[in-house]
Amino acid sequence: MNRRQTTAQASLEAQKRQRRSTKKAQKRAKFEQRRKETKQQAMNLAVAEEGEVVPTLSELPDKSLNSPSKYPSTAFYDTISTYPVGHGMTSAAYKAIVLGAKKENQISCKCKKLECAKNPGCPCRRMAVEMNDGQIDNLLVDVSKGVHEIDFSKGVHENKFYFSCSSACKCTGCSLNSVVQAKKDHNEKVTVTRRTLDVGFGVEAKRHIQEGEFIATFMGTLCGPHTVNGLKVGTINEQYAYTVTKKNSIEQVFESLESKEYIQCLREAYHSDIIIDPTERGNFTRFFNHSCKPNLTAVKVCAGGLSPLNLNLVFVANTAIRQGEEMTFDYGPNYLTEQMGQCLCEVCKERGEAVLTTTEETNGGTGSENVPPNTSRRLGKRPSGVKKTRIHKKSRKNDQMTSKNS
Repeated sequence: MNRRQTTAQASLEAQKRQRRSTKKAQKRAKFEQRRKETKQQAMNLAVAEEGEVVPTLSELPDKSLNSPSKYPSTAFYDTISTYPVGHGMTSAAYKAIVLGAKKENQISCKCKKLECAKNPGCPCRRMAVEMNDGQIDNLLVDVSKGVHEIDFSKGVHENKFYFSCSSACKCTGCSLNSVVQAKKDHNEKVTVTRRTLDVGFGVEAKRHIQEGEFIATFMGTLCGPHTVNGLKVGTINEQYAYTVTKKNSIEQVFESLESKEYIQCLREAYHSDIIIDPTERGNFTRFFNHSCKPNLTAVKVCAGGLSPLNLNLVFVANTAIRQGEEMTFDYGPNYLTEQMGQCLCEVCKERGEAVLTTTEETNGGTGSENVPPNTSRRLGKRPSGVKKTRIHKKSRKNDQMTSKNS
């Protein structure tokens, strides 16, 4: 082979490599474009709706500190009742949201004659039983209409999921409606008050709360671990966020679905970290303080379907709560070791186990309360450059705050 032939062959090989490289780049570009389109679809589907505003009161002995102008930035947020979708989730999670919005992948009922929890033909009950390992006992029901024997006395039920009817259901007299019950009548159930600077704002029962009663759902922007609301990990948003899936799965119920594509997306989505970020948008549950002996338990409940948008973190009373008693839940085993090194709950105060804290204000107090589990700290001032998600109805800032002593 002469030099001219060798050169021609080398040129041909280079052209082949270039074509292969171009095809790969085009393939990657198409994939990235589809991924962006799916993400945008999911964000367009998930429109945050306005929620019930719970006024925030300050009743400190020093009346000069009770004016809303003296409140920390964490006391101001947009109150919502449904999730907006943010950044950082996996492609499978965004795809699952899009597929979950299809009618064939939604789960709802129209029970009239039989109450849902007792109706074997109810689609919501069937899914609830599947999530309960096929057991018809201990379904998550409204305590005013039924009885359950679920032990809520132990922190967060990390690997347990429940199913509930949703607002899309047309059933009557339903007891299988934990999410619906948790999203209403907040001002009849609770007040948010700041009585001391060391603890800051807390949530108190406005009336007697029954054991097993559904109080509220944890609200915020649904996003992923890589960026929380468009910000890098380590920012204040990440410090506020609550990881709701933590690489656990409910895939034992996925096989009952018909779409193989949807099943695969759900498997991948629930094995990723899906986060609720309440920094900018949320509700009063941000003010639940920690206790080593809590009277609330956070329970994971799907309602209306199985997509990430259907996943709710519902706070349930694990004991009867007296009127005026503070509502608390356990932030988790990492609270003392990874947070500020202090527990200000009444149990630890009685034991004399409280240690010195930093002087940074957290939710209007100098302590480390109001820090969700598995996070490093909870402050909450909005970082500069972060845009707000547009709310479906007219945005309603939580500025309807009053002060008895101001």
